[in-house]
Amino acid sequence: GEFRDARSQHSHYSEGHLAQTLRTLKNLHSTLIVPVEDQLSGKRLIIVPDGPLRYLPFQALFDGDRFLYQKHVLSYTDSTSIHWLASTKPQCSSGVDYLISENAHAWSDHAFGSTFTKLPHLRSLADRTEESRFIHLDGSLQLRGDNVLFSKLQVGVDTLSIVDLFHLRLPCEVLSISGTGVGVNAYEHGREVLSLAQGLQYAGARSVLLPLWNADTADTFLSTFYERAVKNSDRAVVLQEAMTVVRDRYLHPLNWAAFTLRGKVVPTDRSTSDS
Repeated sequence: GEFRDARSQHSHYSEGHLAQTLRTLKNLHSTLIVPVEDQLSGKRLIIVPDGPLRYLPFQALFDGDRFLYQKHVLSYTDSTSIHWLASTKPQCSSGVDYLISENAHAWSDHAFGSTFTKLPHLRSLADRTEESRFIHLDGSLQLRGDNVLFSKLQVGVDTLSIVDLFHLRLPCEVLSISGTGVGVNAYEHGREVLSLAQGLQYAGARSVLLPLWNADTADTFLSTFYERAVKNSDRAVVLQEAMTVVRDRYLHPLNWAAFTLRGKVVPTDRSTSDS
């Protein structure tokens, strides 16, 4: 229930709410992690969730002392074949960074500094011939229960469906999106999360940073992530560091555990040896 409503989150929660959430996360840790914990020591984890588990922030599972992200470098994938294809893509360490938002100036330069070119139109990137390093999409998602692929996705001033993502060309090193967190919609079994992630990867993103719910702390999280991603090509470690920074300010997992990272998360020469 703690992760069910993606529309009404705020950054301050009572101690009672935090305690209840930690109990839930500890129970989930006991069910999902404890049975295989002796095989995980010292390893990076690639989570391949299925069904309703696609809504679960595995990074926030709690053993009573530490969260899972504090013990392991984590990333996600939706299948081993998708992970392999993403891992074999060549790295792009240069190129123009873009922020697509209907009101790009509402995003502070603290979150997206001078390196990001701010544009209102997603389709303005369609005619590019060069690749980008980072692209961030500020959007919202209106789900369609009959077919999630036709859910309405608002990015900047453009309206498109999830299926339209598969026809876009957005080659970049990291593509992040905010405002599209769905919370828990158990009747969909995570299909909207799966479709959105796959559409963004198919559009050309090597790594996809995707929210499970919409947190008020997204600005702080993204500013930390991109500030460190410039210096560190191990995106999974950068994700781990960004969660730590936000958690130092806001203890509740709803504030720091919203984002998941999929795709290529380490340089090509390390992608088969460290995972």
